[in-house]
Amino acid sequence: MADHEAYATSISSRLRSQITRRHVNIDALIEGPLVHLDDAELEEDIRNFAPSLPGVNPRDILRAALVAREIRAYTDESLQAGLPIHLTEEERKALKEEKEKTFSQSGLKVVVTSVALAALLQGSVQASINAGSIFATVLDLPPSTQEWRLGGMNAAPYLAAAVLGAPLSLPLNYWMGRRGAIAVAACLIFASSLASAFAKTWYQLLGIRIVNGVGMGIKAISTPILASETAVDQWRGSSVLMWQLWVAFGIMMGNVVNLILVAAAGALDFPVRLSEGQNPQLDQGPKGKLALQLILAAPMVPALLTLVALSYCMESPRFYMQKNTPNYRPQRAYEILSKVRNTQLQALRDIYLIHKNIELEDDDDDLEQSKAPAHNRKRGLTFASHLSFALSDTFRQYSHLLKTPRLRNAVWSTCTVALAQQLCGINVFAFYSNDFFIRKESTPRIALLYSIGFVFAAVYSPGLGPIPFTLASESFPLSQRESGCSVAISVNLFFAGVFTIVFPSINSELGPAGALALFSGLNVVAFILVFLIVEETKQISLEELSLIYAVPKTKFMTYQLTKYLPYLWKRYITRSWGDREPPNFYTTVVEPYVYELRDLGGESTTNE
Repeated sequence: MADHEAYATSISSRLRSQITRRHVNIDALIEGPLVHLDDAELEEDIRNFAPSLPGVNPRDILRAALVAREIRAYTDESLQAGLPIHLTEEERKALKEEKEKTFSQSGLKVVVTSVALAALLQGSVQASINAGSIFATVLDLPPSTQEWRLGGMNAAPYLAAAVLGAPLSLPLNYWMGRRGAIAVAACLIFASSLASAFAKTWYQLLGIRIVNGVGMGIKAISTPILASETAVDQWRGSSVLMWQLWVAFGIMMGNVVNLILVAAAGALDFPVRLSEGQNPQLDQGPKGKLALQLILAAPMVPALLTLVALSYCMESPRFYMQKNTPNYRPQRAYEILSKVRNTQLQALRDIYLIHKNIELEDDDDDLEQSKAPAHNRKRGLTFASHLSFALSDTFRQYSHLLKTPRLRNAVWSTCTVALAQQLCGINVFAFYSNDFFIRKESTPRIALLYSIGFVFAAVYSPGLGPIPFTLASESFPLSQRESGCSVAISVNLFFAGVFTIVFPSINSELGPAGALALFSGLNVVAFILVFLIVEETKQISLEELSLIYAVPKTKFMTYQLTKYLPYLWKRYITRSWGDREPPNFYTTVVEPYVYELRDLGGESTTNE
């Protein structure tokens, strides 16, 4: 009894220490959740966790946990000879490929396809809005206020996504999971695209696009989260980068499809006359109306394809690891990980690390409460109780973003990058490329062809462009992931809407050259903000990122100005630094333990 109490006191005190460090990390220490567990504590903790995975041998969980604790050693072939756990050839190969190959997990193919199609749908909607602007006069826009009405009509989806879609993603993700939320979003976009084809006035289209925007907001948050939560740590960024890459591909394909549809309607060579503000106007006519209807209905096809892909896609395993919710089903999470990882070792390693990191997220003083069996937790048994819990959890998540320093820091970083994407001007020029390129005595053919070959968009996508959605989906702990991601993406979508409203007037007043000069200056502002505020998150696990953001912003900014900026100057300008690494900011805690496998209630199912 005394030994058990001593164990409880020891592990409890160290858990409190780790939790404190994840709130305020003054020393900038990066440590895994297992680094402070000695052999006996790790064994005892696995005994407590093992009942959550019926049918899995506890010794196999222990074996995976030991590999997770010293993962850097087990992925280094030169150190494997002296390690306590003997890996099979299949396991060694899987761990090596996990580190070196971008998509080494064959089980992720369906998830990758679903994410790609959801992003393609986003790009298709944006291309539809862009091309539809050429035929806006079909909707009887008053000439005196055409610029502002056109801007408001085009901005409606992005503002609705920021104000309505993003907050709604929280209860939907709680209730239906990431996959279910994306499915709801695809249904909304499918229905609104169909309805858009029958809109007869600009205000009818405005209302329909608000519904469309709600779907865009839900999908823009849920899809990157699904990608980041199913990917391995080393290649999580590459996995989430597919979102913006396929959004850009969707814009390109959308422009190609729009060109084909306008040609099919016979409106490709209609002469365009410019208004006094130099904005394009097409004479009304049945061909122009048909072209607009086809353009607005085009996103129905990728929406349908997304729904088909989602029917074969697996849910995020982390969705089933959220404690104190009716969704807590570790066995289901393990089954999913077994499908998307190449070996049982990797699946057990990930499920246990998720469990331990979520345990550290619980900032309740009574840590024993967070270790209570799932069946003892209060669960909603009715529709009303589920709805009540979802709403209360939504408000709780948003309130914690302001109260907790690490969450505030993550909000600052993600919102800065989200704003920077809009300051660079990519969305404005993607939304209005047809208007931007069309000139006096030109035709829709010329504008659409220029839009397809938009060099800026081609260079942007594989570069810095995808970062906002990557950073937003990975920067928050599981308990606040949806709320934090929704805030960052709301900022992105809100300013996309604002710039969409004002750009027609900017283009009229400054002209194309002046508009480009304005956004060139805003790019400089974005660079300064990102340099001073945004931390590096490369190859750090989702759960360990809490330690990155727990470091005070003032400490990080001081390092950037006094250490990293001089390093950049000496390395790339004066060439006096040589090939040395930049000054360290973070300290990684690595303390391996010598361990002998002991009996935990059964023989291991893995050869040693």
